[in-house]
Amino acid sequence: MLLCAYASVSLRAQETFIKRYKNTSLPEGSVAVANLPDKKIAVIGQQSNGFIWQSPMVIITDSAGNQLRHFVDTSCFGCIVFDGTTDNNGFVYVVGSFYGKAGIAKYDTLGNKLWQRELSTNAEGASFSSLVITQNDKVIAGGYQNHNGSTQSWLLMATYDFFGNLEWVIDSSFGNLSPEAQLGVLGLSNDSNWIYATGVSYGNYPERAFCLKVSFGGEPIIYRELNNGRKMGYGIVPLSPDSILIGGVAYNMFLKNFSFCTLVDSIGNELYTIQDSNYLFTNIAKIEWDSQLQILYTVSFDTVYNLGTPSPLPKISSYSLPLINLQQPVWEKTVYGTSITTAGGLALANDGTILHSGYASNNYCPYLLKADENTCADLACDTAFVSGLFLPDEENTPKVNLTLKLFPNPVVGEYLYFELHSDQPIKSVSTSCTDVAGKIVTLVPEGEFIGKEFYRGRIAIPAGLPQGIYLFRVSADQKYVLKGKFTKAD
Repeated sequence: MLLCAYASVSLRAQETFIKRYKNTSLPEGSVAVANLPDKKIAVIGQQSNGFIWQSPMVIITDSAGNQLRHFVDTSCFGCIVFDGTTDNNGFVYVVGSFYGKAGIAKYDTLGNKLWQRELSTNAEGASFSSLVITQNDKVIAGGYQNHNGSTQSWLLMATYDFFGNLEWVIDSSFGNLSPEAQLGVLGLSNDSNWIYATGVSYGNYPERAFCLKVSFGGEPIIYRELNNGRKMGYGIVPLSPDSILIGGVAYNMFLKNFSFCTLVDSIGNELYTIQDSNYLFTNIAKIEWDSQLQILYTVSFDTVYNLGTPSPLPKISSYSLPLINLQQPVWEKTVYGTSITTAGGLALANDGTILHSGYASNNYCPYLLKADENTCADLACDTAFVSGLFLPDEENTPKVNLTLKLFPNPVVGEYLYFELHSDQPIKSVSTSCTDVAGKIVTLVPEGEFIGKEFYRGRIAIPAGLPQGIYLFRVSADQKYVLKGKFTKAD
């Protein structure tokens, strides 16, 4: 029995990881993560040139997080992505602000765009911020639509079929007619009977979270604003037909933010509210419900103080219900080396672990965390950082796709291993290394070509090399240079 338990723990440990991906020198980040058939994973986000435009981006990995494909839709060069998901057939959907309108697009996993739609009911600005696939194979998107010269925004929801046909639209102020009324969807979910939405409503009074229940035919059944203080709903999940959980961010009178969860019944009446009364500069950005294990997962912002200044980092937390105290999770992981540019993604993996994606600030790239209570969530634990560049070839070849992998990272033994992959034949490989101050570190590589497009090598770590971060460069054919980092841990 002890041997079986050890084998089970070891197998589960191999199913969790944290990895980063980067295939270009341009900044990239993730806003969503979703399951694909055959245990594959989609990391959904966008690529930016840093100044003017954004383009939808999707990374496909296997169940171990190994990158299988990375594509960017540069044809949608003015498309800011706020959310994404997948359907059971393995297609990827993204939503956001496309050229100032509420946008949605569908892709296959090869990167082919199947369709793209923009929606504005009155030619003013609009945006989709949340997305869900219903159990009857409909695509629901939610956000806002500007009105009256953009001084007001109304709640916007729309349903598309899998072919991109628009079936119904809700564009409503729900009675909020003050001169500066603002209303928008921030979170969506569904069960077999209803579509549920939450978000924020405010105007000449403090902001309020709301609960909206809509039929599959597009008829609003219940709209209730939660009269429990300054709050914004970012996530909503139906726990049962008469029990709906809303999570998000609240503000005190000094505008300090903190997390909250509110349970409402089927008509939106508040049953109870749990909040972080210590005002730790945190807030829940997304929630996910495991109905089989009765576990609630959240992505929130953890507060790490840097010289007295709070610096928010993404934190994954797991709770059992009923909720009693948001500061007492079953387990939690704060992901260091990241940046809160977006909430990132949260999804329940098919094997019961939790998936989270976000933005790694040190490489301007997305990361994928597959976690349970035993997972190391620090980016220093990343063992397979993929760094790739698409470069023009001087020999009339359209592009050269080069990928560099370093492992283990951090280095805890005598050797650092590296792999160089190319979609074009390469003839020579050389390496160099410096510390973060630019001082040259002498490393002697040993390696060989496994094929014309694949080079594998290892480097003996010198005795006495200090702990720290080192910059590693690989040159292919003396004209292509890829850069990576590794950490000396012991």
